[in-house]
Amino acid sequence: MEERYRSLAALKYTYDVRGRMSVVRRGTRETLLAYNAGGYLSRVTDAVGRQVTFATDALGRVTRQTMADGRVVDYGYDAKGNVTGLTPPGGGEHRFTYGAGDLPGTYVTPLGATTRYDYDEDAQLKTLTRPGGDTVTVTRDAAGRMGSMTTGAGATTYAYDAAGRLGSVTAPGGVGLAYAYDGDLVTGAELTGPVAGRVDRTYDADFRTAGVSVNGGGTTVYAYDVDGLLTAVGAMALARDAANGQVTGTTLGVVADERTYNEHGEPTGYLARAGGTAVLEAAYTRDGVGRITAKTETIQGTTANYAYFYDVAGRLVRVEKNGVGVEQYAYDANGNRTSGTVGGTTLNGTYDGDDKVALYGGAVYTHAAGGEWRTVTEGGETTTYDYDAVGNLRGVTLPSGTTLEYVIDGRNRRVGRKVNGTLTQGYLYDGQLRIVAELDGANNVTARYVYGTRPNVPEWLEKGGETYRIITDHLGSPRLVVNAASGAIVQRMDYDSWGNITNDTNPGFQIFGYAGGLYDQDTKLTRFGARDYDARTGRWTAKDPIGFNGGDENLYAYVKNDPINRIDPLGLYDLLELLNDASNVSAGFGDTITSGFGLFDKSLTEWVREKWGADGTVDPCAGWYKAGEIGAYAWAAVMLRQGVQPGGWLNSNRFLRIRFGRRRGNRVFRIAGKIIEQIVEKGTWIFGQEEHYNL
Repeated sequence: MEERYRSLAALKYTYDVRGRMSVVRRGTRETLLAYNAGGYLSRVTDAVGRQVTFATDALGRVTRQTMADGRVVDYGYDAKGNVTGLTPPGGGEHRFTYGAGDLPGTYVTPLGATTRYDYDEDAQLKTLTRPGGDTVTVTRDAAGRMGSMTTGAGATTYAYDAAGRLGSVTAPGGVGLAYAYDGDLVTGAELTGPVAGRVDRTYDADFRTAGVSVNGGGTTVYAYDVDGLLTAVGAMALARDAANGQVTGTTLGVVADERTYNEHGEPTGYLARAGGTAVLEAAYTRDGVGRITAKTETIQGTTANYAYFYDVAGRLVRVEKNGVGVEQYAYDANGNRTSGTVGGTTLNGTYDGDDKVALYGGAVYTHAAGGEWRTVTEGGETTTYDYDAVGNLRGVTLPSGTTLEYVIDGRNRRVGRKVNGTLTQGYLYDGQLRIVAELDGANNVTARYVYGTRPNVPEWLEKGGETYRIITDHLGSPRLVVNAASGAIVQRMDYDSWGNITNDTNPGFQIFGYAGGLYDQDTKLTRFGARDYDARTGRWTAKDPIGFNGGDENLYAYVKNDPINRIDPLGLYDLLELLNDASNVSAGFGDTITSGFGLFDKSLTEWVREKWGADGTVDPCAGWYKAGEIGAYAWAAVMLRQGVQPGGWLNSNRFLRIRFGRRRGNRVFRIAGKIIEQIVEKGTWIFGQEEHYNL
């Protein structure tokens, strides 16, 4: 069987004599699948020769996964097939119990921290009790819809209109959020309370975004070609490859860029010019699984050559610049960084049995019962962190005594920032992740941000009557901010491999940092969706809120310790460099069997979806994404069954139901089906589109 998307390398499947998929090939890259005597998948070999093996019981359930470097993950099950134990490499067992209807009952970490789940008579989550006794209590109306969610921070209440659509959400502190609709399409979202503002959206006849406006001001207009692909965002024009639809360049004022790709749709080159002068140029070399192994970068006339080295587990271990080692990293069996050497300085780390950091360099860390950072003490100075029961960082007290307080809305988005009790900054969103306006303490718009080719970072901003192009690297990290009219560079940002800012010529000019996250100048933390990332330690400050469904046995590890090729804009699960190599089946498979269907993990439970409202993160111009995602679904069916037959899509549904429970699995399946349907029809999925449908 062969899947081909125009000029890109075909995705080919080969089957053995029993009809089981044995080879997945795309161009020169090949993934091999082998089976045991019982017909169950036993080995996967990727394009660079790494092998992951699986031991199964008589029912075909994976009991042990052996990584390419020999590390193992063990699984235990009850009589109904529910996972009762997961033992990560080198660690203790994480234990799970279940109640009526196989609903999760408890989760106990290796060190005994216990999370308990209680349900109402309709088997919907009623109370979540976290380690230490903090609770999340949910009430529902007669229709089963969430009516309120109460934590130690207060109650969040939900109201619905006559059509059953979510009409408003009111969060603690009087932070209100109200929606307007046209049918099932969201046309407006208005914040009230300490942070106030409105974002409106219009649609064309094909239900695509036609325009976005802030506080009734000028509308940013979106234009599309006959294939439904974005061709213009306001004043910025997009050029595309006529054969496959990939973006080959953009133009905004005097700033233009060019992009090149390989046969897998992965970027190989980037060139940005301002007024005809090159300001940033990058060329990438990739290995057999699509990872960047070398980069030549010229920025403002200075050229540097970088080489990247990975261990067998795929973790970044060494970086060279112009032939000299500048970064070196080592990890324990479960991916905790035990040492990091940057610029000749080595920092060592130690961790407890739950993977919480205890020491890193000269800093001592303490954690709340739920695993979030509580204090960081270094050089006799202590910073204190305050998290709520659903993972929001609510406040920080700096060693100077300065207090930072974050305003959180009913969708758990950070919409404001207070310093010593005074609001200094606000944010308006279009969707769950996209900040489209920055406000001052009086709720005046100080900057507008406009998105186009990248889902995790804006293309340009308007500030002080001027338009600025944001030039980013392949991860979405801003590198240069350029005046679109004059070509003048107003900000340059440089980073190390993990996102530590090494140079910022105009701090705070715009709010985005490493990989397009919301950067805090005072805490040095970067907010990605559900969590805060600490570049110094290269890890999250809190556990993954969707647990092992995020695809890593280490709940604190950032993007499987591969910050060169992966991003995590949701703070839930990593993505391969904006899904540029989504068709690489073995990448997700080889790391962990729990990472399957990563794109849709936001819908694993209704509770997580309702809590975060997390929309997917798909490159809107990636028409080539179609073949890879269909291949991943076919592979998932193989994992459960003895081969992919014409009913493979139904087998994928069964896989989801078995793994996530019948009701939750069916929900994921329905949402996935809508997305796949669009991908098959048009070869693309417009980023954020799923949010505007009542799925």
